[in-house]
Amino acid sequence: MKKLSIAVAVAATLGAGVASAYTVGVPSSGVLVPNVIHGGGTADTTAVGFINHGSTGVTVYWTFFDENSMHITDGQFPMTAGDYEPFIWSQKSGLGLENKRGYLVFHVGTGDDKASTDVKDAGLISAAAFQLNAASGDAAYIPVFPIALTDLNNDGLSVLGADSLMTLASGAQWRTVGGVKTGETVDMRYEMDAHWDSRITLWATGGLTTAGKAGVFTVNMFDDNQNRKSVNFTCDKSELCFVDPATIVGRPAEFTRGYIRLNSAQFSDANGSFVSYTVVNDKAGTYGGATQTILNSHWQQ
Repeated sequence: MKKLSIAVAVAATLGAGVASAYTVGVPSSGVLVPNVIHGGGTADTTAVGFINHGSTGVTVYWTFFDENSMHITDGQFPMTAGDYEPFIWSQKSGLGLENKRGYLVFHVGTGDDKASTDVKDAGLISAAAFQLNAASGDAAYIPVFPIALTDLNNDGLSVLGADSLMTLASGAQWRTVGGVKTGETVDMRYEMDAHWDSRITLWATGGLTTAGKAGVFTVNMFDDNQNRKSVNFTCDKSELCFVDPATIVGRPAEFTRGYIRLNSAQFSDANGSFVSYTVVNDKAGTYGGATQTILNSHWQQ
C-alpha cells in the first residue's frame, strides 16, 4: 500500500506521458537490457528474471558490452520448458567489473550449458529487469526490449562484437535513403529540484560518437511552462549514454521539470536503432526514497 501511494504521488508530480511505440513485454528469441551495473554485491546490482514460454528447453547465451560496445565477458545458462530463471549481475559478472556500466544482450542458441555450439536459434523468452538499491530500499524498473532473429547477424553467440546487434526492431529507428537521413525524435523527460534528481539513459546500435570523439547533439529543452532553450546534449560513449540533465551547460536555472527533444537523424551512423528512458529519484525522501522509471516517448516528425 505504501508503494502504491508513492507511485500515485510521483505520477501526479511528473504528469502524464505520451504513448510510445516501443515494443516491450513480448516473448522473442532474445532480449536487450540497455543499462547494467553493480557495486560489488547484491545490495546494488542489476537483476533480471527470465521466463521460457516455449514447450522445449533452451540455452540462453548472454554477452556484456561496455558503453562503447566492446565485448567484456559472456556466458550461458539452460532453461527447461516453462522455466523461470533469475540472473543477478553481481553474481554473474566475474571479478573486476564493479561499477562498470554497460549493457547485456541475451539470445537463445543451439547448444547446451557447456557451449558445444553457439548458433542463434528461435525461442520464446521474456525478461523483466530492475536496478536494486539497498540504500534507498527501492528498485528501479529497467525496460527490457525484445531482440528478433533478424536483429542479430550470424556471429557466434559467444563471440558477439560491436556490430553483431545490427538493428533493434522493438526500438526507435533512423534511416538513410537516397542520401537523405531521417530519424525518429525522442522526448527525454527530466525532473531535478530540491526533491528529485534524474538520469537519462540513451542506448543505440551506434552513432552516439563521431570518429572516437564525443557526439554533441543540438536539442531543444522545454520546461513545464512550455519555455524553450536550445542546448547541447553530449554523449561521450558510442552506444550507451548515461546523462545527468542537471549538468547540461546553458540550462536555465528555472528549468527543473520538462523534457529534452532530440532528433536521431543527428547520430553519426547512416542507419540504426535506439531506446531511451529516464529514472527519477526521490533524493529528499519525501516519498520514501522512491525511484520511478519513465519510458521516453519517440515519434516521427
